[in-house]
Amino acid sequence: MKKRQLTLLIFLVALLFASCKKDEPVIPPPSEVGTIYPNKIYKTVAGTQQALDIYMPTNGDKKNIPVIIYFHGGMWAFNDKNDLNKTYQAKVTTKLREEGFAVVSCDFRQLTQNIEFPINIEDCKDAVRYIRKNAPVYDINPNTIGVWGSSSGGHLALMVANANDTLYSSAFDGVSAKVSYVIDYFAPTDLPDYFEIANQEEFNTLQTTDPDTYTEEVNNVFNFFGVNPSTSDANFFKAQEMTTENSPVTHVHSASPPLLILHGEADLIVPISQSDVLEAKYKAAGADYQYFKYPGATHSFIQISDEQMNDVISKTVDFAKKHSK
Repeated sequence: MKKRQLTLLIFLVALLFASCKKDEPVIPPPSEVGTIYPNKIYKTVAGTQQALDIYMPTNGDKKNIPVIIYFHGGMWAFNDKNDLNKTYQAKVTTKLREEGFAVVSCDFRQLTQNIEFPINIEDCKDAVRYIRKNAPVYDINPNTIGVWGSSSGGHLALMVANANDTLYSSAFDGVSAKVSYVIDYFAPTDLPDYFEIANQEEFNTLQTTDPDTYTEEVNNVFNFFGVNPSTSDANFFKAQEMTTENSPVTHVHSASPPLLILHGEADLIVPISQSDVLEAKYKAAGADYQYFKYPGATHSFIQISDEQMNDVISKTVDFAKKHSK
């Protein structure tokens, strides 16, 4: 009798184990063509998790996969990693994946009065470090990591690529945030100029000539950097210093990663002069870059011809392939 009970017990345990195994989700190998890994937590700060999505290539080799990390736009304060699946980003991403790239889109802490620069830059650098550290898990080549961003996300991509790692704290000790190249779509690159505080006399005059813009820029600087440039000379110069420190043009050097700039000439949100000054800095430093302007194209390529959009996709993919060898 005891033997029968023992046999039944073993059978029930085995059946329970088999049921548990059956109910476990089947996770495909990381290199499975077309796999998407959503919401991978790359860091936790003060109880808040930051996540990224990994889109594996839909074609190409399954080993040593090149990867490009995308940072979304939204004035450093809006939108999220799902922007990768919208409008022009989705078209570019589809082609990149077809050409054998893994594409990563990450969230980062948005700027408010309590979260200021350079916290978002630190997060974006840590996203690169997470991908590099976990590259073997996803069959990604840690030596062919590129970054790409649109508008304020382009600014972050440029800071990741050009600013020295030692300037920022990190959740990954001993892991480099170095990248092979950077792709910039219509990014702010010179923040004192962008926020109208490059010249104090002109800034003060703006209060009379364009009070709405003056108020908007005062609020932006205060919200993003915690300093009100309108309250005193000291605060104005402090704001100038902080925006300069967080400007990509400040950090360009002779060994800056190769750069691709794509910008619409009819952009009224981020003037094309922001890309012109970045080009001038790269040229003066002797760093490798390509720069293409699109007549009539507006911010976020909301207005852009089909031919121009196809050229944006082609130039992006070709540049990424060139610098992922």
